[in-house]
Amino acid sequence: MSLIRRRSANPTEFGQVLADVTRDAPRMPRPDRLRPLAGPTLMDKLFMGALCTASVSFCVFAVVTSVNDPDYFSRKLIASFQRANVDPIVTGTVAAPAADVALPVPAIVRHKEPSPSDYQIVMVYGDEAILATDDELLRAKVGTVLPGLGAITAIVPNATGGTVSAEKAVLTSGTK
Repeated sequence: MSLIRRRSANPTEFGQVLADVTRDAPRMPRPDRLRPLAGPTLMDKLFMGALCTASVSFCVFAVVTSVNDPDYFSRKLIASFQRANVDPIVTGTVAAPAADVALPVPAIVRHKEPSPSDYQIVMVYGDEAILATDDELLRAKVGTVLPGLGAITAIVPNATGGTVSAEKAVLTSGTK
């Protein structure tokens, strides 16, 4: 039988044509003769084992680190930010207050410069004092420059009120 066959177009020979096609067609092996599907190879097993080990190790590291030092990851993240010259006005931040800096005193227009005898101690608390003249109240810290007194050199609270030492005078409160 040749590979090229002339087939008859007669429909009565359809059964013969079907038998020829069935006989000459390539055959699939029977399912029971198929080779069983191959399982994962050694490389597949090694890769999956390494992936599982790495995943579990990372999770254990993250949990143990978070338990021992809860701020560890936050510090690392903040430290990784690049510092830039950022305008604090635009970002809404404020500068840290300077330690032990004299309080600013507003410029006030006065008829005459107060003298040390014009000042009275209203209150002393901690390292600050409230002083009064006839026209105004002034809050002072060590280093504050007041008109008529000069720079405040010391503020000492005591049971009767306190003492405020300045360049030009020493004010003491208390009952007489």
